[in-house]
Amino acid sequence: FFRALRCLLFRCRVPCVVDMAQAWLLEDSSQGPPTDPSKLLPMEALRALGVETQTLDSEHYDAELEAVKLSGGFVRSDVVTMRAGLDEALLRGFFTEHFHPDGEVRYCVQGAGYFDIRDLLDRWVRVRLSAGGLLRLPAGILHRLSLTDPVAGHITVVRLFANMEPYVSIPRDSSGAEAHPARVQYVAQFQRCGLGDLRDL
Repeated sequence: FFRALRCLLFRCRVPCVVDMAQAWLLEDSSQGPPTDPSKLLPMEALRALGVETQTLDSEHYDAELEAVKLSGGFVRSDVVTMRAGLDEALLRGFFTEHFHPDGEVRYCVQGAGYFDIRDLLDRWVRVRLSAGGLLRLPAGILHRLSLTDPVAGHITVVRLFANMEPYVSIPRDSSGAEAHPARVQYVAQFQRCGLGDLRDL
């Protein structure tokens, strides 16, 4: 599956970006990476929230991604592409703040996107994920996704799933969301990580 996908994408000759992840505290929803490198968060700050990043070979990722799938106990995968101006309904859905009952893995094959993640002081941490980058989010973490360029941007991601059940997203503003077992467990496990300034972690 991954080899066939890679072949299809490289026939399209879309260039890949190698620098896969940057993270910073978000002040408004249109904010891009800070011009001052000192405002970037260390990857340790993401790990303190239960979030992990990894860089795969953007030209030969199929074996590495299969290893991630097997080691994490993921049983299925799919591919999602979102393009500005063409997939607006899909983009609106992904930009709604939500969480999942299961952990998730997202591998960026092409393009770039912003994954916004809530810390436990209710601040947004924005992660820029580009081609070659893999992001792991724990069950119960609040997040959303948008394109880096809302006018002409696009992103293609491979999603890995831990079971064969229908994919479930739980909006933050839905009834009972904060009492959901996945959300309760996440808050209990990572509550210390929202304290203080993430840049000090």
